[in-house]
Amino acid sequence: MLGLAHTFSIPSQAACIAETKIVKALGTGAGMGLFRFWERVGNVAGPLFLGCLMAWAGYDQAVVILGLMTVVCTIGFLLIMALDKRRQKSRRH
Repeated sequence: MLGLAHTFSIPSQAACIAETKIVKALGTGAGMGLFRFWERVGNVAGPLFLGCLMAWAGYDQAVVILGLMTVVCTIGFLLIMALDKRRQKSRRH
């Protein structure tokens, strides 16, 4: 399920990242290269973090903590994106 979710999320992440100011300023190749680099860092750091969390809190609590962190980060991301869209709309008018 995780692999399937990852398959669906990567194209939408790439589309979202391609529309940012920094990627437009750096150019698509360099901007997407940086995105891919940090994505790979996260792909390595995530399992290491979860392993440490499991060692510290146990399997059951680690899954709950990771789920809560996912919800908080998702809501934070949605708020940031909504504020950015609102800011962009106000600049156009």
